[in-house]
Amino acid sequence: MRNSGNALYFNLNVFAVISLVFSIWALSYSLRNYFLSRSTFEKIKYFNPGKPLPSRFVINEEYLSPVVNQANRGTCWIFQLIAILESQYKQQGLKYGFIDKGQYLKLSVESLGKIMVEKCMSDPNCTGTPRRDNTTTGGNIDEFLSFLKKYPEIKKSIVPQSCCPYQSDPKLEMVCPPEYPSCIASNPLEFVVNRSFSTSNIRDAKQRIIETNVPVAIGILMPMQRYLFPCDLPFVKDHNSCKKKDHPCGNGFCAYVDFKLFKITDVDFIFHSPNITIPGSGHAMLVVGYNDDFVAKRNVNFTKRQDTKGGFIVRNSWGFRGHTLEYLRGDLNEDQEARICPNKQNVLRWIPATLDCIQNKKDPRLCSKDIRLIRGNLTMDHADELICVNSSHCDETKRYALLRKGDDPNPTLEFTSEGVPVTNVIQWSDDQEPHIIRVNSLPIQHLYYAFRIKDSAENTEGRCGYVFLPYESMEELYRSRFSSYTAGSWDIQGLEVIWKNSSFKKYGKGGDYANIDKSMSEFGVLKPKSPVDFIL
Repeated sequence: MRNSGNALYFNLNVFAVISLVFSIWALSYSLRNYFLSRSTFEKIKYFNPGKPLPSRFVINEEYLSPVVNQANRGTCWIFQLIAILESQYKQQGLKYGFIDKGQYLKLSVESLGKIMVEKCMSDPNCTGTPRRDNTTTGGNIDEFLSFLKKYPEIKKSIVPQSCCPYQSDPKLEMVCPPEYPSCIASNPLEFVVNRSFSTSNIRDAKQRIIETNVPVAIGILMPMQRYLFPCDLPFVKDHNSCKKKDHPCGNGFCAYVDFKLFKITDVDFIFHSPNITIPGSGHAMLVVGYNDDFVAKRNVNFTKRQDTKGGFIVRNSWGFRGHTLEYLRGDLNEDQEARICPNKQNVLRWIPATLDCIQNKKDPRLCSKDIRLIRGNLTMDHADELICVNSSHCDETKRYALLRKGDDPNPTLEFTSEGVPVTNVIQWSDDQEPHIIRVNSLPIQHLYYAFRIKDSAENTEGRCGYVFLPYESMEELYRSRFSSYTAGSWDIQGLEVIWKNSSFKKYGKGGDYANIDKSMSEFGVLKPKSPVDFIL
């Protein structure tokens, strides 16, 4: 009996110690929330200046959610903000055991935009914002923070995705299901803003990402590649500059044409600065890390400059065109990346043919058999046939292939007298022999404006969609002489929030978690095994 009493005494003490430890943890977490909530809207400018930084860093992949698609709407800023909130919900949930590894909570983009518009439209003092125009288009983190100050109840609009799914059709903007009001009323999600920061200094942004291990927002006037084209070309003859004869060149006049970054025509979703880089339209994206050692290699040097080295790794919201995070971080080689993100719009990965082969065989599939190229689940071993899709640049009734010369596996590259990098194609038809045509109306990296390839594979949803923004290009935006907005051509903002314990179902303090259950999804870490294999 004495031994049993000692065992009972020991067990009770162990239980008491465990209970005390748990109580202290719960109290400390609650106090943490309280004190952090008092620092809302604190502006952070610098973090340990001079501290050595690693050459590359990406936030923990366990804290990321899949790449998304805003479709044909101007909601990039809401997707950016929601992704930041999702990341920190995931980070804090994993840290305290409230969610399982690989899980993430989808939050509603539509709901946040809808409630901000409704609050502004009902307040005559709400001015100076696109919300006043009854639209979710255009915005930034600063606007969100100012709305939180003025309308604190907006926090209740941060709801699970199932409460109000995203509407890809602009005509259905801000349309939510009938049960949306009850979802808002019973929403268990709640957070406090810890602090925010803003910087246009590359080093400050890098250090901030490292210290917080959460993604940050970037608002940028997207860099564009500017080229000069003669006014006698059909696609520029009606340009205002041609009509006004603004730019004399050669024996006539020319007009500047700007090509945007990261659209479907961009060569590699890695911006390569030409002689003239200018700020374009505004866009919001998510910076998840950087890589000082990443070199944006090109098999064809269309800029006459050295390969770009070093830049930010950015998650876009234009669907799955682009790269994997792992490739830009340096963990995947070209073949592994091509399996996951073949990027069929990358002109420099189209396989060219020699004129002799097309003349003799009239079939690109029988040419360039010396080339092997991975493209998704396909291994290409022949030249690509091009389909003309734009009569401004090619003849839609003809057949085409990129031209290569001799043993060179790359397409030809030439420069016009105005400095535009162009290429040659082979054109033929049933009643016309193959012959060479130089495409003078498009830079080689933007040939996708005119052509598509027949054999192609799609990018992997959720994985592809990351882009590389070189430091060099960001700095050139500031030096641009073509814009009066160069002082604010890009800005990086951080937002830290603390999700309250009651936001997590596993905390077990009641509440309606039905929509959280519906909106929980899985997203694991990419684990490459070999150059031709990977595991999701």
